[in-house]
Amino acid sequence: MYNVTAQKNLLDKLDYEVWLLDFLAKRQDMFEGGTDISLIEITSNKSGDKINVGVADYLGAGVAQSIMNAMAPLTFTASYKMIDMIFEWILEENQRAGIISKVPWSFCEKIKLLNNTSNLKFPPFFMGKQYIHKYSEALFQQLLPYRNAIVHDKGFSVSGDTLVLSSPKTGDSLTLSRAHIGYLVRFVIALVRSLAGVIEVDTYTDNLLRYYLDVLSEAHGLTTFDQRMPLLVNVELTAPKQGDFFPANLKQVRDTVKRIHPNQDVIFNLTVLAVDGEDLIAKWYFASDNVPDSDLVNFNKEVHETYRLK
Repeated sequence: MYNVTAQKNLLDKLDYEVWLLDFLAKRQDMFEGGTDISLIEITSNKSGDKINVGVADYLGAGVAQSIMNAMAPLTFTASYKMIDMIFEWILEENQRAGIISKVPWSFCEKIKLLNNTSNLKFPPFFMGKQYIHKYSEALFQQLLPYRNAIVHDKGFSVSGDTLVLSSPKTGDSLTLSRAHIGYLVRFVIALVRSLAGVIEVDTYTDNLLRYYLDVLSEAHGLTTFDQRMPLLVNVELTAPKQGDFFPANLKQVRDTVKRIHPNQDVIFNLTVLAVDGEDLIAKWYFASDNVPDSDLVNFNKEVHETYRLK
């Protein structure tokens, strides 16, 4: 179950929806300045640092945002369809394994089967990140009346960047801002790609998903994680040669990042530049989960070869 073929089947099922929602998410990032990651430049054991943050201004951003606001009901229903197809895929895998006899067609029957079948087998990603399984299933169940309200009853209104959903069946309503819908989109895209083995959920992504779920607490109805918005930055550390080594003061890096972003959960990618005078001797790149824990690392060409770029 849940082998490479199954993962490909999931991507094939959701090919168009992933493309559409990824496109919308990237456009929202573009117009709200969310695609830029700041770069902090530090010289090991020297005071002073330099911060570069790219900021772009896009022609037509206001018009594009108006169009995206108008598309909010479509974006919501496409996100829900992706959640539905994920759980349909899980039920199909269980059917192939002989655990269930058939996969129901209706949303309600799928939810009922998920709730009442104790021996279902779930993907390794869900088993390793059980909170994601729990909250995804809650979104599948809790958002169904609002999906039906849009599709069958026109039970929605859009005002500015706010989508208001009203379910005549339950009498409940749900208000989602453009940011809420954007976080729902990002959560679902990350969910599909993680289940399909396209991405791994590192510390930064894990914190980001928890933050998205906190913002969407009214949608899923479960407890929050009290997760602050995580921030990913790039740090470029210049390590001048001293004797036979290039000492890199990683405590200085962590202290600098904390000083610049005192009230955020910050994770950083690290590039270390080993220099001798004006000459670049070697270069290493560590993604956030691979940054060494030590306060001081003496680099030379023989250490951390896996991460050496030059």
